[in-house]
Amino acid sequence: MSNLPLFYQNVVPLNREKHGDWRIEPTNSYAFAAKTNSIYIAAVEFSRAVREYPIVFGKGTEGNVFPVALLGLKNNQNVFVDGKGNWRADYIPAYVRRYPFILAETSQNGESTFTVCLDEDYSGFTQDGKKGQPLFDSNGEQTDLLRHSMDFLKEYQGHIQITTAFSRSSRNSIYWKRCAPISRCREARNRHWADSCVSAAAGSSSLMQKNCQNWCRRITWS
Repeated sequence: MSNLPLFYQNVVPLNREKHGDWRIEPTNSYAFAAKTNSIYIAAVEFSRAVREYPIVFGKGTEGNVFPVALLGLKNNQNVFVDGKGNWRADYIPAYVRRYPFILAETSQNGESTFTVCLDEDYSGFTQDGKKGQPLFDSNGEQTDLLRHSMDFLKEYQGHIQITTAFSRSSRNSIYWKRCAPISRCREARNRHWADSCVSAAAGSSSLMQKNCQNWCRRITWS
């Protein structure tokens, strides 16, 4: 897979024959995210994420708008992951929690399909038959752990699509400006001020203005 997503190193489709004896060890280590200073979040996460992280909106190369949670103010800095790999905040973004699994999108005949994949380089995978929880049972069926992981991926993908649709419809109807602080990094013991947020633009539809204003109110500290 080219253009690998953040964190992922060796993404391959989940395969019952190849991964039938694979296990995954439960871990609280988020060391894989220690050098990430921002992370994508879906709109559904705003109400919880804003209590922990500054939320800003970025613009992609094609002009698309997307929300991210700031984890640090320097390159390769995540102030929420300590030296032992612990995540020092109550809410952990869904993008992080889905790792090492991911849905890969392919398009055929104009229709998109999604394939469940995993990062084979994830250090928590084992094949010794002893450590960790199995992905498949002795009959080759998915275990509860794998089913729950797949359900989470599908739900998260749905929220990504909703967030993307909103961003796409609003990218020509919003403008950027410096504004008040939109969050406070409690775990960092430091106040981090965001440089910009998104507001309703002149000339946008009343519904779009209302949506943008509601989003801004939800992510703004009084």
